[in-house]
Amino acid sequence: GLLRTGQEGSRMIGWLTLPMSPEKTIFFSTPPSSIHISTLAEPSRCPASTKRILTPSKSSMICPYSAVTKCSATWAQICGLPLEDPLVLADEDIESFLTEPSVTAADVNEAFMNRNELKSLDLATKIYKRKERIVLSDMLPNVAFMANYLVTNPNSMNGFKNEFAGMFNVGVMVKVPLSGWWEGSYKRNSARAETRIKSLELQDAREKVELQVNQSVYKVNEANKKLIVSTRNMENAEENLRHANLGFEEGVIPALNLMQAQTAWVSARSCLIDAQIEVKLTEVYLTKAMGKLGDELSGRTRNAD
Repeated sequence: GLLRTGQEGSRMIGWLTLPMSPEKTIFFSTPPSSIHISTLAEPSRCPASTKRILTPSKSSMICPYSAVTKCSATWAQICGLPLEDPLVLADEDIESFLTEPSVTAADVNEAFMNRNELKSLDLATKIYKRKERIVLSDMLPNVAFMANYLVTNPNSMNGFKNEFAGMFNVGVMVKVPLSGWWEGSYKRNSARAETRIKSLELQDAREKVELQVNQSVYKVNEANKKLIVSTRNMENAEENLRHANLGFEEGVIPALNLMQAQTAWVSARSCLIDAQIEVKLTEVYLTKAMGKLGDELSGRTRNAD
């Protein structure tokens, strides 16, 4: 780490390079005539007129913790939760979660059946087809048929006889729309155009869903490959750091090499965490593209209850 020493006024300001570790704390005297480095277990080595400085490993955590607090408050506000209650995640206390790399494949037809937007467009297409038939029915002739049988006593045909007698009545009505033929043709063409529009929207949506699923599968496979590379880099960084620590303890490796090994380990660890997060996110995006995200959330909620 870099330690800046100096004082206001005309005094010189210098830079000192020191190997830092989380167990070491830097103390400086006032005025800064000397610098003392001691461990937390040996605070007696520092003079009484010293002030404690946070090491970079501790001071650098202030900004992330502040960002996490702000994000938690924003998330609680969006979800309608109390701001004073802390949000605890399911995998918050896990140091390193295992993500098994694998080759992912998806069935596009399954996505077609699960996506709600495709279901709504398919239903809309069917509705407009029915509407087209209704418009066509208004243009066709209407035929009505009626038949009855009337029974009377005394006989209506012969009033001198007290007996039952009846007769049949049959009627047929035909309605032909002659004056509204051109108006009906216009309505039918309009209904056909609406049906065609919905069919094209459904076809376009199916193509977009297919493209989204294929892209999600590609991103999942790429994230798995990145995870494999990051895991190997992490293993190499741990081995290099172990050799650097042993060499520094034996006095055959300078502190600069140890710091470089530590920096490489931190970088590899950060890349590994990013790769694991990317794998999880791409899996969520694939689940969403397949139309299963709501089902999984419902299942997790039932399991939690």
